[in-house]
Amino acid sequence: MTAARHLAVVAAATAAVGDHTPPPLFRKRTRYDDRDVATCREVIRLSALVPFFEGLVARPTGRPLYGFTVEALLVGFLVAACDRRPLLFTEVSEVLHHRLTNKARASLGITRPRPYVAEPRADLADKQEALAEEENAVVQIERLFLRMLAPIDPSPLPKNRVVDPVVFRARTAKMTGAEQDRRQDLLDWACNRLLEATWLMLPKAVRDCWDGSLAQDAAYLKVFAAPPVNNPDGTPRWMSSDADAGWYIRTGTHKADGTEGLERSRFRRP
Repeated sequence: MTAARHLAVVAAATAAVGDHTPPPLFRKRTRYDDRDVATCREVIRLSALVPFFEGLVARPTGRPLYGFTVEALLVGFLVAACDRRPLLFTEVSEVLHHRLTNKARASLGITRPRPYVAEPRADLADKQEALAEEENAVVQIERLFLRMLAPIDPSPLPKNRVVDPVVFRARTAKMTGAEQDRRQDLLDWACNRLLEATWLMLPKAVRDCWDGSLAQDAAYLKVFAAPPVNNPDGTPRWMSSDADAGWYIRTGTHKADGTEGLERSRFRRP
C-alpha cells in the first residue's frame, strides 16, 4: 500500500471513530515533523502515564534534575518505536536532542541544551567533548527512566551488577510480600495502559477483527546477568540477578505437524 493510500485509509477510519489515533508515517529527514510528534504525544496523553509517573518522581523542593520531563521521555520512546528504531537509551537521546524541532522540544518541556556535535574534520579535543556530552545526555535519560521504574519494581534483588555474596545480600531490598504485590499491581497497570494506548493506534476496522486470541513468543535474548560462580569448596564467589530473565531451555523439535522429533535440550546463559 502506498503512503497516500495509507493516509486515505487512516483518514477514513479516523473520521468514522473518534478513539483512533493513527501512527505517524516518519520519513527520512533531519528533523521530525511537529505533527508526527504531536500524534505520539496524544497517544501518551491517552495512556494517562504522565501524571502517574510524575507523581512517583516528583521532588518537593528544588529545580528539576534532568532538563527534560517524564512526558518527553515517554514520547521519545514512542517516536523511536514508530520510526522503527531500537528502544535503547542512545536512540531516545538521539530523538529528543537531535531529531525534534525547537518548537517540539519546548512543548515537551525539554530545557537541556542539545549536546555538542563535532564536525567530521574537528580535532580530537572537540570530538572528545562531543562524545562526553552525548554520553552525559544518555546517562540523564537512563537515570530518569530508572527513577520512574524504581517505585513499581516488584523485585527486591539488586540488578546490573556482578558482586560477591556479601554485597549481594546487603543490596537486596527489605520488601514484604504485600509491598511486592502492590508494586506488581502498579507495574501491570502501567503496562496495560501503554498497551491500550498503542492498541488504539490501529484502525477500528482492524481492532474489530480481533477474536481475542493471543500468543507469547519465547524469544532468546541475551542479558547481562551472569550465572553464580562458586569457589572450589562450593560456596558462591560471585552473584547477580535479573528478575525478567531465566535460563533458555528447549526440549523436543516441535515440528509443524505436531509430532515430536529427536529430543534435545539446550542450556544457554540468559
